[in-house]
Amino acid sequence: MSNQNLHQCEYVLILVAHDELCNKIKYIREQFSKKYKVPFASYEKPGITLLRFKQLDLREEKIVNHLHNTAKEYAPFKIELKNFSSYPAHSIYINIESKQQVSNLIKELKHVQRVMKFDKFNKPHFLEDPNITIARKLLPSHSIKNVDNGSLINSSFKSILFCI
Repeated sequence: MSNQNLHQCEYVLILVAHDELCNKIKYIREQFSKKYKVPFASYEKPGITLLRFKQLDLREEKIVNHLHNTAKEYAPFKIELKNFSSYPAHSIYINIESKQQVSNLIKELKHVQRVMKFDKFNKPHFLEDPNITIARKLLPSHSIKNVDNGSLINSSFKSILFCI
């Protein structure tokens, strides 16, 4: 197979909330984006990013099979969301109260990282601090104090893992 037929793809594995909560998070993102001219805020589907990686598209079926095997062994769990927090230099996000269960899932996914590793320079990136991002690449004036208090999140959803 020639190099011209090989396509490198970027993958992101996320836990997605139910539609009603996703819509609420999208609305908060859009409002923040409009108010502070933050372009990122509205294009990404709301969810908890577990990992990101690059790999050749011809490996996709093998990766999906490994992820599917992990998913079918993992029981659904409740994810608690509460209020906002920030990384002062760059991001505002929704707190996940039940981080331990998400962290345990990420630990399980690390067992199949060998199929996700593209090369020694492109290894899978597992997120250490799970959250749902509202905005990134912020200026110092875009502090968490500027998020509308009427938008505060106090919700939960049940994780259900599946692979397409």
